[in-house]
Amino acid sequence: MRRLLLLLSLLLTAPAGAFAVQPTIAVGGAEFGIDWLPSLLATRDKGGDIVNIAQVFARSGMTEVTWKDSGIESVADMKGKKVGVWCCGNEFELFAALTKNGIDPKNSDEVTIVNQPFDSGSLFQKVRGKALPEWAAEFDAGTWAQFFLKYCISHPAVTCVIPGTSQVRHLEDNLGAARGRLPDAAMRRRIEGYWDSRG
Repeated sequence: MRRLLLLLSLLLTAPAGAFAVQPTIAVGGAEFGIDWLPSLLATRDKGGDIVNIAQVFARSGMTEVTWKDSGIESVADMKGKKVGVWCCGNEFELFAALTKNGIDPKNSDEVTIVNQPFDSGSLFQKVRGKALPEWAAEFDAGTWAQFFLKYCISHPAVTCVIPGTSQVRHLEDNLGAARGRLPDAAMRRRIEGYWDSRG
């Protein structure tokens, strides 16, 4: 029971994508965990010896939504579109639906997957110790978090970003992306060129 409570505590306090339930169970770190069914099935497909003991939904907890006037009425209509999804297990159902409808989720010519803005922290690892470009002030980005979020939210196809955090100071920093100017198309291209040049 103590390991179960520890696992639940970690799940409730860990940043999004920072804690994997199945490996913890597989190595005996817990006897029980809570996670999305697709994540469990993906682990089992890779040989993980775990089972599902309950499904708390009458149907999938994943729902794809779009604006009514977007012209998207089925998964097949997502071809050539930008589709947002939360990483780390939630993408499996979306990817399966896309594949079933003849759309390769790994092929950006067929669909662009807009993932968790900070890519579970890997973006910050790439810029650790590096100064923000001076021209970021042109769209009122004062931190790397605001730089990344403003880039995402400024795209006309994106209506919401979900950065995920467990720290109030990060939340306050993220909220700064909602203030001030946003990059225009030319600035987004400049950001992309800057990022691509960094490898």
